[in-house]
Amino acid sequence: GMALFAITATFAPSIGPTLGGWLTENFGWEYIFYINVPPGLLMIAGLLYGLEKKAPHWELLKSTDYAGIVTLGIGLGCLQVFLEEGHRKDWLESQLIVSLGSVALFSLVLFVILQLSRPNPLIDLGILRNRNFGLASISSIGLGMGLYGSIYVLPLYLAQIQGYNAMQIGEVIMWMGIPQLFLIPLVPKLMKLVSPRLLCAAGFGLFGLASFFSGVLNPDFAGPQFNQIQLLRALGQPMIMVTISLIATAYLQPQDAGSASSLFNILRNLGG
Repeated sequence: GMALFAITATFAPSIGPTLGGWLTENFGWEYIFYINVPPGLLMIAGLLYGLEKKAPHWELLKSTDYAGIVTLGIGLGCLQVFLEEGHRKDWLESQLIVSLGSVALFSLVLFVILQLSRPNPLIDLGILRNRNFGLASISSIGLGMGLYGSIYVLPLYLAQIQGYNAMQIGEVIMWMGIPQLFLIPLVPKLMKLVSPRLLCAAGFGLFGLASFFSGVLNPDFAGPQFNQIQLLRALGQPMIMVTISLIATAYLQPQDAGSASSLFNILRNLGG
């Protein structure tokens, strides 16, 4: 299960630019928006087949934390636009960006206050007191920054500096995606021989080494010279993704699973 989760979390973003480049070069950029249709249909079919059919409990709507839903939605939405559009509008020089940042800060602070004061919160923030879960969540933020930052910056560099087309960019990114498809299923077997914490530390070491080498590149570097860095990152990411999820959830109670899953994924995606 953890291996399948890691494939969706790391392999999909890595192979996406390759598939997108092929579609762009052979059919047109419009077709990249249809890339989610086949997996979406498979997911719907899988859910219809695998989910246990139960009668809906409409009475739960009465105890739903609607204030938490609203404050979290507004806070994350404004924060996303703040981070996405800030550099285009010169950050705090723009009244729009300042307003979005203020609303995001107010909403998220209010959300935290509501969650800590309600008997039935949307997300139980108390699980962050669990040392394993708290440290794993913080680590996932750093992983998200490194993972999605590299996937975002590298194609821009290859396109704007080296003049690569979409297909050529995809071929470079592929060196990070394809190896993971074969490495991820091996990690659960390694965890039977080596402590997950050691594997996670080794994964972060390899990922950090790849990021360090990426930071000392110069404008003369072209596609093939990125292959070694991509392979280092491909070796490190599976060891992190599989083990960090296991470490985060190892000592949580079953009733905390929903809050833990939501909070862990929010923080990881926020980092990216």
